[in-house]
Amino acid sequence: ALQLYPQFETAFLDATDTFYREEGSNKMQELDVPTYLLHVERRLEEEGERVGHYLELQTRKPLVGKLDERLLEGHMATIIDKGLESLMAENRVKDLQRLYGLLGRVNGLQPMKVTHLS
Repeated sequence: ALQLYPQFETAFLDATDTFYREEGSNKMQELDVPTYLLHVERRLEEEGERVGHYLELQTRKPLVGKLDERLLEGHMATIIDKGLESLMAENRVKDLQRLYGLLGRVNGLQPMKVTHLS
């Protein structure tokens, strides 16, 4: 059974990539930034639980990498452009903490600093 796992894992990660690419684009258009970030946080938790229950632990890192890439990296500029200034202006500390934590996962803090300072 474990001999088939590498083939399964490759197909699973490809399907995950496609799913989150589409979902990220759709949700980014539908939701405001704080709600989108909550969605990303929830997805990270769900996928972490899924690995714990159904998948080999070795799958965690590439799976989370797909989420980071498709839900955060791919939308970093939009998240910063649409969210940072309004969250700061409204003093939404919890949402700013979430923004900082999630963008920190994907090296998004430098672009956030550049945007804020310009």
